[in-house]
Amino acid sequence: MGSDLLQPCVRMGSGVRRWPSLLALLPLALAACSSEPAERERAPLVSTADGTALTLEGHEIARETRPAIQLEAGTKQNWQARAAGRLRFGFAPGAGAAPDSGIRVTVAGESSEHAVGASASWQTADPKLDVAAGDTIEFATLGPGSVWLADPIVETPRAESTAPLVVVILIDTLRADHTSLDGYALPTSPHLDALAADGVGFLRAYAPAPWTRPSVASLLTSLDPESHRTVRRKDRLASELLTWPEVARAAGYQTVGVSTNPNILHTWGFAQGFARFIDLGAREWLKKGSESDARAVFAQALATLDSEPLPLFLYLHVLDPHHPYTPPLESVRKVYPGFRPREPGQAIAPNAPEAVVRAAVRRYDGEIRHADEALGEFLGELRTRGLYDAAAIVVTGDHGEEFRERGGQYHGHTLYEEQIHVPLVMKLPYQAPAAAPIEHLVSIMDALPTLAEAAGWPLPPEIEGRSLLSTIGGGGPIRDALTASTRLDGAHADALITADRKLIRTLAPDASTRVFDLVGDPGEQAPWYDPELQSRLERTLDHRMATRRTGWHLRVCGGRTTQTVAFAVSGAEGDPRAPSLEPDDSITRVDGALEVRVRAGARKEQRGWEATRAMELVADEDEIVLSGAALTLTPRTGSAPVRFVLGDVERPFDTATALAPDAARRASREAPACELSDAASLLVWYVPEPADTTVVEPDADLRERLQELGYMLDDEPEPAPKN
Repeated sequence: MGSDLLQPCVRMGSGVRRWPSLLALLPLALAACSSEPAERERAPLVSTADGTALTLEGHEIARETRPAIQLEAGTKQNWQARAAGRLRFGFAPGAGAAPDSGIRVTVAGESSEHAVGASASWQTADPKLDVAAGDTIEFATLGPGSVWLADPIVETPRAESTAPLVVVILIDTLRADHTSLDGYALPTSPHLDALAADGVGFLRAYAPAPWTRPSVASLLTSLDPESHRTVRRKDRLASELLTWPEVARAAGYQTVGVSTNPNILHTWGFAQGFARFIDLGAREWLKKGSESDARAVFAQALATLDSEPLPLFLYLHVLDPHHPYTPPLESVRKVYPGFRPREPGQAIAPNAPEAVVRAAVRRYDGEIRHADEALGEFLGELRTRGLYDAAAIVVTGDHGEEFRERGGQYHGHTLYEEQIHVPLVMKLPYQAPAAAPIEHLVSIMDALPTLAEAAGWPLPPEIEGRSLLSTIGGGGPIRDALTASTRLDGAHADALITADRKLIRTLAPDASTRVFDLVGDPGEQAPWYDPELQSRLERTLDHRMATRRTGWHLRVCGGRTTQTVAFAVSGAEGDPRAPSLEPDDSITRVDGALEVRVRAGARKEQRGWEATRAMELVADEDEIVLSGAALTLTPRTGSAPVRFVLGDVERPFDTATALAPDAARRASREAPACELSDAASLLVWYVPEPADTTVVEPDADLRERLQELGYMLDDEPEPAPKN
């Protein structure tokens, strides 16, 4: 059985997103919608009884969030079913409800009643009512007080899914070089190794940020932190961004998320797209003296498999091995047989001696082993249930951990390997095991596009992650470089990672730029001094960061022969940003206008991989970013003819051309690509302002949970870790 929604009213709005949001796909709507377009792709849900607009928003009860509406006492609401099938919905007591309060649902004269009873949590109702397409479904409250109605859906028969179970497992704070998968000398991850043997492991996988919230936001949106902008302690994921759970919902999957990390909760926007988002709590097991949360997360996952229909998308966030490092004794002794329970190192204070740091490493490795054992038990249960072979499974980390490699501890503030190099393992449905781990450069943003392609979900057009199916199938690398960044607690740094080098540019608290040879010096102990290489990597980093900036983007693409492209720009505000221009290019200001001259051509570049590697001719790219509401471009005498593309439309460029943002609007991740042709090209587009970041003030409970894990908030001093 799959999930087919009740009649949705979906409109394509004028914003940059092109995929229906969760609320646009949620189940209750009038069959005939207003003809007025929505401002964003978020159509109102309309009662058939009185035309009242309804909105399903995430509502948390007993630490479980579901998209829901509150039905007041004595009210009825009617909706229409789009397709035939079996009705299911959730419900919970609202304000003033008593044990005999509840919901009566009626379809075609048949009714079913559901009382909330003594429960103060969500319940799922299966009224066993058959629904025909076009049937009116009436929900009426019973007894005193209001009742919450959550996520009503009609389950319809459907063809068997390519991947009936998709599981994304995030093991928090898991640095790659402390897993045996990545060659660690100690047996920390045998079950992760076994999963990689059934599928594929990626040895050069990176997180785009060194702490949880921006990395998980990138995992669940396939967007870079500079695009989703959830980068600081109180930032909430913007609701207009499309999440992979929303894509799974649109594909007919039930979607359930489970987390114990207080950074990944409904409060911060991470319930978006999930029919159920379960906060198992982190503070509870810390205060009760329990040693781990991994088994609790996987137990909840198995309970979900018992209660929810397939196809199912599961996101499981395991907080181990995040500090405080408190592994079960039997787990740590499988890595360090002589470990003593009273060893120090549950946390590392700034002035802690090196013996405490070494003990913390032992505890950390023990937590990795424990999380790995819980993972193995879960995968074993999937095999027992006959779900493993057809499942699509990914296991990865959100960031790593520092143990004084650079004088500090924990994570979040630097971009060295120990903080952003993470494991990534995938097993696809009925996948033939890869011959060996893959050493191409990949990002955790690539995980869900890969699973989506394997499951047959459409890929959203604006994502920055890429499917790795071709690479898994023996193809070459999908990218030549990655970026990472941090904007946390006064730290500000960006990095560019290539196949063999990394450039780290730190702007705060101290300014520095360093290049490291990742092949000869994987621990990044000695900066590589090569001014020409550093300059080239800096230009590449600047160029990649510039493509995400708001404003006008003018990209000159070279033709097969070198030509001069010259034009004037009027109306530009401030100074241009042109990190990719070469010394023989120029931008000068004359009488208020910018005079631009670019020598555009092509260069030979190695393409392909290993035996297929060959030299190919590719177009040079030179990009300029300008501010200003409206610009005018004027070709200059002596300029080579160009193929001129404004937004998505090719047009002549032989006279002054006025530019209006609405005519050339593109999302930052939709930058057009240069294509080699006989003539040069001038591609022009406008990147609008990104959505404003929502800042959330955590309540006292959440604030305490964050502090228990050592997280500071923007207006607070760093809490002292407890040894």
